[in-house]
Amino acid sequence: MSSTSSKWLAGCGIGCLVLVAIIAVIGYGGFTFVRGTIEGAQEATESQAALNQVLPPPDAFVPWPDGSIPNDRIERFLAVREELAQARTDLAGSVSGIERMNQEGSFFSKLGSLREGAGVGGHMFDFLAARNSALLAHEMGLGEYAYIYGVGFYAWLGHDPEDRGVSAPVDDDAPSRGRVVMHSHGPDGAGAYQYRRMMIGMLRRQFDQVAQGDSLDGQLKDLLAGEIEALVLNDDRLPWQDGLPTQIQEALEPYRDRMEMSYSAETNPFELLDLHGSGGSFSGVEID
Repeated sequence: MSSTSSKWLAGCGIGCLVLVAIIAVIGYGGFTFVRGTIEGAQEATESQAALNQVLPPPDAFVPWPDGSIPNDRIERFLAVREELAQARTDLAGSVSGIERMNQEGSFFSKLGSLREGAGVGGHMFDFLAARNSALLAHEMGLGEYAYIYGVGFYAWLGHDPEDRGVSAPVDDDAPSRGRVVMHSHGPDGAGAYQYRRMMIGMLRRQFDQVAQGDSLDGQLKDLLAGEIEALVLNDDRLPWQDGLPTQIQEALEPYRDRMEMSYSAETNPFELLDLHGSGGSFSGVEID
């Protein structure tokens, strides 16, 4: 080391040395993070393509013509949810780190939150790859999974499609002042907008199937027609917001506790992401 460098370090003191160390760690961590995120994105995208090739994505799934959900399909849905518990915990931790970055605190506390929050991209792709693999293993398409997720968590248990676990300004057009926010991209925000769009398509396909049947429940046909019309006429309406058909409620009731235990507000915005471009894709995270 040169004399000039030695004098600079001697005068710098502990504070500068800490800063140099932080820069070095962030630089190495940033390289590792980007490489890991790119690899994770590729794995998640490829697994999504493989899943959509063999099982119906959200824009092709047709709910059951009797209006219910078979018990074995709910069991498979919950098996996937339970297999994703660790990946969901990891992703939720990163999202929580973003939230803590938005709060008051010391420099070092924010640095720790930054380290946690910086992993949200990698954890998101790890989560999606794990989800796709679990779905393929349990022979459940993303369309069926998204349908049970929507009617179960939103229409039945009452969770908000806009649950996101990260603070956002009331006005999306207002400056975010460097905060990490979830942006809305629709009349009700990304979650509600995409959920409505997905469900309208599914309910229409279900109605067409019921209408073509000879001895199926005429009351279900009327229910579907009324719900589709209400959704089309009211952009603020959520599917089945006045109450699910009795068949679905009775099918889901024995699984209430297991359903509630597997829900996460922090991971909700990522749960139904379709990286292969199907009509069921949901929103992601942007950093301002």
